[in-house]
Amino acid sequence: MATTTALVWRCGSRGLRAVTGGSAWCRAQAPLRLSPCAAWSSEGLLLAQEQAQLGTTFAAAPLATSRTFASSPVLADHASQTSQGSRSYVAGSALGLATIAAAGSVALSEESTDPLAAPPLEVLPTNPVLVYQYEVCPFCNKLRAYFDYKDIPYTVVEVNPLTKAEIKGMRKNNGKLKVPIVKVDGVEGQLVESDAIIDEFQGLLEREGRGAKRSWFSGGGAAAGKGAEEVARWRRWVNETFVHVLTVNIYRSVRESFETFDYISDQGNFGLVAREAARYGGAGIMYVVSKNIKKKRSLPGEERDHLYKCCGEWMDAVGDADFHGGKKPDLADLSVYGVMRAVEGFESFKDAVANTKIGPWYYRVKEAVGASARTNPVA
Repeated sequence: MATTTALVWRCGSRGLRAVTGGSAWCRAQAPLRLSPCAAWSSEGLLLAQEQAQLGTTFAAAPLATSRTFASSPVLADHASQTSQGSRSYVAGSALGLATIAAAGSVALSEESTDPLAAPPLEVLPTNPVLVYQYEVCPFCNKLRAYFDYKDIPYTVVEVNPLTKAEIKGMRKNNGKLKVPIVKVDGVEGQLVESDAIIDEFQGLLEREGRGAKRSWFSGGGAAAGKGAEEVARWRRWVNETFVHVLTVNIYRSVRESFETFDYISDQGNFGLVAREAARYGGAGIMYVVSKNIKKKRSLPGEERDHLYKCCGEWMDAVGDADFHGGKKPDLADLSVYGVMRAVEGFESFKDAVANTKIGPWYYRVKEAVGASARTNPVA
């Protein structure tokens, strides 16, 4: 196989020249094959298929050709003996797709036959559960928001998005190695997929009679807030709509892409060289990727308009109550809050708070969630 000499996102006739400030073109002798995104469900695979249909090509620089980067969320499978810097430059787009690219994750309804699947929990764990995650992954933030609200102690294991060494050999989610993954002390196997994990613990709390404590039942059954079907509908909306809209907003301009990757590279489990390479490589590529997500998800026009529309729809659902759940947050509140918490402090978050009515609700949920139940400090 031939090797390539520069990083290229070939999308039309101009590529990344405008993004990278005049980077030299390179013709990809061996286009890279994408593997699915890790943290935001199947979006990486769907996006890769779309890119193939559009004639979009990835190439990497300088990469030898035999090694598989299966350890990275979205990477080529034809490079070997490459430097950390080169790997990380390509992995910038990988981490972006893995942690901020949106996807529709659906709680599993069928009994799993996966030998690595944890059996149904019978009692609430006495020791902190282990949460394997990316710090900036919205689905991981959603899960942590639930654990924080329910006072379920957890210890975070930050996964390296390049090697994924921390979760190698663990249970896959729909055939792909993705975060979050939860390990319960004394229980064989692992729990996967944020909504499925939340449902597992919620069911356990209800069986133990603790569902009413800080629960979406609000001490008086589902009628005290919204019905179960309504809660489930908004949880699906978060996965299928809201996260996509957030994605295109945090990458809507080159400047905001760099803002996003400044945070991602600082919070992620990177070495120094890898951090800087991911910062610059990922920002440019994810800016282009976000434009294709807009097309795929039918989000024409100004990105902020879609964000404000989503915020308005959610606040219409909340109505005059403090929370969607009435007097206390329900699982829909925690889902919306959790994915928003992943981008708190970003320009898109600040604009949403300034231009919609979502701010007071967000900070009410934040206050209700309270202190983190995390047992190990953020590095």
